[in-house]
Amino acid sequence: MLTALNSIEYPTQDAALAALTPDPVIVQPLHAFAQRAIEQLRWLRRIELSIPDRGRITRYLHDLLTDRAVACEQRLIAALGLLGDRSAMQQVSLGLRSHSADSRAAALEALDTLGDQQFVKQIIPLLEDVRSGERLLIETALKQCIESNDLWLRALAARAVAEMNAIELIAQLRALSIEADGLVSIAARDALHEMDEVNAMETLQTMSVMERVLLLHDVPLFAALASDDLTQIAAIAREQWYDAGALICREGEQGQEMHVIAQGQVRVTKVTPEGEKYLATRYTGDFLGEMSIVLATQRTASVYAAGEVRTLVIGAEALKTILHDRPDVASAMMRGIMQRFREVEDHLARSP
Repeated sequence: MLTALNSIEYPTQDAALAALTPDPVIVQPLHAFAQRAIEQLRWLRRIELSIPDRGRITRYLHDLLTDRAVACEQRLIAALGLLGDRSAMQQVSLGLRSHSADSRAAALEALDTLGDQQFVKQIIPLLEDVRSGERLLIETALKQCIESNDLWLRALAARAVAEMNAIELIAQLRALSIEADGLVSIAARDALHEMDEVNAMETLQTMSVMERVLLLHDVPLFAALASDDLTQIAAIAREQWYDAGALICREGEQGQEMHVIAQGQVRVTKVTPEGEKYLATRYTGDFLGEMSIVLATQRTASVYAAGEVRTLVIGAEALKTILHDRPDVASAMMRGIMQRFREVEDHLARSP
């Protein structure tokens, strides 16, 4: 179990810390682990400060860096618990996860008093004010992410090169596009294509897995999912193209698919005694067709393409699996369904 602390995989480190119990034999390995974690947290905070959260991709990268830093904090506190007062460090851990400034301040005070003093003086400054510190040039920050061991930081940073127009990193993108494996290579090729650095003949008519992940991350329904979870959904989704005016969903049919609009916009209509009524327009990033799957009912409205439309299609069984495995997605979807019902009722009430 001690060797697992040297893993570059965060879940492996977490599992090792959870399984270990205080023992003199683990002191030295834990000291080494804690020192590495401090350096990792210091790096994450510096990069987090250096990446703006204003663009679609850089915002995702910034949020991921924040999540990685918070998880690193928790691993550090778990290690200190194994080196000293475990119960006290568990309370510190809870306080640091709190959204209350007072709770976090109390946790820092307890850490300063009860934590291993060899590490506390290094850790406290990293936890006190996470919005101040050294900032790097955006090109330097992206380059460091690309060169890290973290798959998702590498992939998002590669993709963000185009969004930030960091032309100094084009050489790195070209190298990644042919040398890196899987998602990082795909992200690099997507960025090069956006920067017109690849031959037009290489343009694909389908979205890459990376682009699908970015789209799904922008959908409120899936926004809270981890990147690996989004990748799984992106992999099972299929693309569907519709010409202007094409019927996407028909009112009254039993729905077997949910659509996420990847490109374009759609019109939602409903048959009433007075005829077919327009209800709403949905845009890129919106989802539709989920009600009939979740509620096991017929579709409550028809959906037509307003211009050319591309959607990501998720089948009923795959969607049910996601909802079963991820209660947070199920809760978000039910909130969305209730909002849709209110929209329909309000629109029909206002219609003459």
